[in-house]
Amino acid sequence: MTDDRRATIDADIADLLARGEVEAAVERVLQAHGASIYGMIAGVFHDTAVAEDVFQHFSIELWKSLPSFQGRSSIYTWAYVLARRAVTHRLRRKTSAREQRLHTGEQEALVARQWSRRATAEWQRTETKSRFRELCEGLPHEERLLVMLRIGEKMSWKQIARVIHDDGDEGTPLDEESLTREAATLRKRFERVKTKLRDALAG
Repeated sequence: MTDDRRATIDADIADLLARGEVEAAVERVLQAHGASIYGMIAGVFHDTAVAEDVFQHFSIELWKSLPSFQGRSSIYTWAYVLARRAVTHRLRRKTSAREQRLHTGEQEALVARQWSRRATAEWQRTETKSRFRELCEGLPHEERLLVMLRIGEKMSWKQIARVIHDDGDEGTPLDEESLTREAATLRKRFERVKTKLRDALAG
């Protein structure tokens, strides 16, 4: 997806939010970015049931957070920040979207389940799934996330730094100097990951 296309989508979503059409705005985000975000999650966990659970967690958080979106970053970057948080939440707490739904409105939970099924089906149809499963097998989850963002999503290093280290619309965003520094650190880390992958393939 081009930057111009993302900007158009952001404008569409901002317009929907301005009119108070939160459900339509959530669906627009998931329509535009849901499948690729699910692909990132699936590339981290290599387990369809877990990936669907984490994607539902992300979708619920998207529903809850989008009305207060302030536009400090693009919707694209912000959505990936939420997805990264959902991944981290699963890794640290091992909680499920089913548990979260006990504290979430039924409408939000229904949207999350529907989009999880759609995103799963779209990801399953692509050849990318098996490619990344083979590529990332044996890597720690954090390194799989880095590979998925760089190779799968073709994000720039600054975009990746925002997704991994920024709080999106919450807290103070990374300044340019910090962003550049974090991007350089991630790039070096990725080079080490590539070396691991080459060694594994050679072995």
